[in-house]
Amino acid sequence: MNEEDSDYWNTHQILWQKERMPLFPLEDIPGLGWMDVASAKADSVLREETRVVVPQYQALRLACELSDLFELDDIYAFCPEHIRKKLEIDAMSVRLADVNPHFFLTVLGILALKDQEELDDHDIAVKQTVREALTKRLQTISRRALSTGEATVSYSRAGGRGRRAGAAPRGNQGDERDVLSAAYHDATNLLPKLTDTEHALYQWGNSEMRAFREWRETLGTTVGVRAHPLVAQAAEERRMRAAREQRRRGVKRQRPL
Repeated sequence: MNEEDSDYWNTHQILWQKERMPLFPLEDIPGLGWMDVASAKADSVLREETRVVVPQYQALRLACELSDLFELDDIYAFCPEHIRKKLEIDAMSVRLADVNPHFFLTVLGILALKDQEELDDHDIAVKQTVREALTKRLQTISRRALSTGEATVSYSRAGGRGRRAGAAPRGNQGDERDVLSAAYHDATNLLPKLTDTEHALYQWGNSEMRAFREWRETLGTTVGVRAHPLVAQAAEERRMRAAREQRRRGVKRQRPL
């Protein structure tokens, strides 16, 4: 990591601590190498406060939050490969942009415990059941995307639902048809079967997610995050696509009848 990136993360660490922002345990995960510099301090602080650390969940959740700065299509660049394999998602047919990221990450918070060594047979069985429920829902999306060609889905933060590109927002009318909402429902139905540790993680994940959003909204800006080259690059690509589309539409309007 070059000096500029190091300075960026040092500044961001100070900003997080100043605003009492929960620090993220970002360990050495494939595809998230540029976040690793924050790992040591974040881990030590978070381990002391919570005694539970799930780096896969935290890192992917942070990626989802970062994706609010640009198009959700770009989030797949942040998704660790071993998590994509774990969920058996074909990157060409189902992208994370096709799902409601907050439902997805809440469930992933439970799944991530499967990687911890101290799990007993009961824990593993519960995680496997949750994983199978989520995988089944995601495979439904995959088959539908392949059969209809509707693989590009945008996400409206206001409506909170995925929708086909170009379609009008469905609002609450599409709740029952939201397959990821159903996957989330499947997982939450298993909560009575969870161990105390699993349930604590589930609650902690939700509170951490709320804390991050509230902190960002309090600042009223995305200070520091926009400075990262990956975010700047994605924003530039989005601007270029918008400019090309605007030029294309301009040519159409000028075309003689």
